[in-house]
Amino acid sequence: LITFLNQKSAVDPDSGNRGAFAGDAGVNALRFGLRTDATGTMEGALSGLAALGIETKRDGTLTIADESALTDALASSPAAVAAVFDGEDGIVSRMSTRLDSLLGSDGVIASRQKATEQRIDRIGDQIERWDSRLAARESSLRDQFNMLQEVLAQVESQQSSLAYYSTGGYY
Repeated sequence: LITFLNQKSAVDPDSGNRGAFAGDAGVNALRFGLRTDATGTMEGALSGLAALGIETKRDGTLTIADESALTDALASSPAAVAAVFDGEDGIVSRMSTRLDSLLGSDGVIASRQKATEQRIDRIGDQIERWDSRLAARESSLRDQFNMLQEVLAQVESQQSSLAYYSTGGYY
């Protein structure tokens, strides 16, 4: 999950390409929270991943740094190792709570989606209002154009009549 978030949050300075989550404070908070959930201490025989020889790398991913510590813990107390991951205060429980707050029906993502949909609706309403205004303006301009064409036709007719009378064509 951390690798996925890192990839989608990356910014390539050379090409300027940005991942879909680049600069997203919510994703950064999620990444930090997941790291805290994984590396935080807990109550029990084993205090967390560090006691199992598992460390967090600079990019936030986990690595087994001390295989003998993990092997010894699994041999001496498999239930304690399981509790680190699946216990009441275990990593899975912590991460599950965090992800539920994001992915649940009242979570952050649902709230963002609702806000985005409302914004799209508002923009759609604005577009409809502008379309109506533009259609009314177009109709007004067409009416003015037609009226000017009628006036121009009358002026041309009067000009022809004046030219006829001025050249003595009425005798």
